[in-house]
Amino acid sequence: MPSRRSLIAVLATLPGLARAQGAPLRIVFPFAPGGAADAVARMLVEQLGASLGRPAIVENRTGAGGRIGALAVRGAAPDGTTLLFAAGTQMVLQPHTDSAIGYDPVADFRPVAQVMRFGQVVAVGPDHPAQDIAGLLVWYRADPARRSFGSPGIGTGAHFAGLELGRLGGVALEHVAYRGTPAALPDLQSGRLPMFVASFAEFREHAAAGRVRLIATTDAERSAATRDIPTLREQGIDVVAPGWFALYAPAGTPDAVIARLAAAVAEAVGAGGLGARIAAMGFEPSGVGPEAVAAAQRDESARWAAMVRASGFRPA
Repeated sequence: MPSRRSLIAVLATLPGLARAQGAPLRIVFPFAPGGAADAVARMLVEQLGASLGRPAIVENRTGAGGRIGALAVRGAAPDGTTLLFAAGTQMVLQPHTDSAIGYDPVADFRPVAQVMRFGQVVAVGPDHPAQDIAGLLVWYRADPARRSFGSPGIGTGAHFAGLELGRLGGVALEHVAYRGTPAALPDLQSGRLPMFVASFAEFREHAAAGRVRLIATTDAERSAATRDIPTLREQGIDVVAPGWFALYAPAGTPDAVIARLAAAVAEAVGAGGLGARIAAMGFEPSGVGPEAVAAAQRDESARWAAMVRASGFRPA
């Protein structure tokens, strides 16, 4: 792993970076402050600032489902000083649901490194009779009037994962959009809402306290964080809808800049860095580099496109 001194020396010689060394490394987080992902962004910026030997800040540029922040980074100088801490869905799902997205995830950005992955989970209330997905589908079929589920919003990964679960399970589900997971918890706990889909990190503490039960994940396979929760695939429903966050640079950023930033991220989120803290928040630390991120982006974009088509959703 490159030392701090070698990273500084190499970065200082790269095109455009000599002039930028006095400027802080700016990581744009395109969502509101205060959540778990925002906390990871702030921990990461502290580590990167130390390893690269330069000031580093997180800037929250919120609005339009992350578009405002993404557009700000797209228009930034390609010198490695401005990066986007993007949710994977901005790059693989949103292009299929938003005709006014305003950017091309492939042409306008270069992946730097994946910071963390996370599973989405299917949650039911503590008193719901279903113990697994088969039981939930039986429960839904028994009363068409109760065939609803919730997610943190229209057009989210959780929205389409829930619809696809119902479609493959032979149950047409009605989607109920909430303004985030906390707003849905009272309805889920009371039984007014039969099912909710959201990230594991959002439900981890509630499940541990017995306020909800988690009966499936949308991961391809069980992770360290969700080892006790079967995947949808294990339960006969072929839905894979992983979530992740990755750093992106503007298109045109030199290969050497990307490589050195990727090495710094891998070091920051590794076992000797933030890995344990990220895992404690319900995420899976990653650190894989630009090639792996680009491959995941291609594969998952195709998968999400198929789910959006199957749902009948029409881009806004």
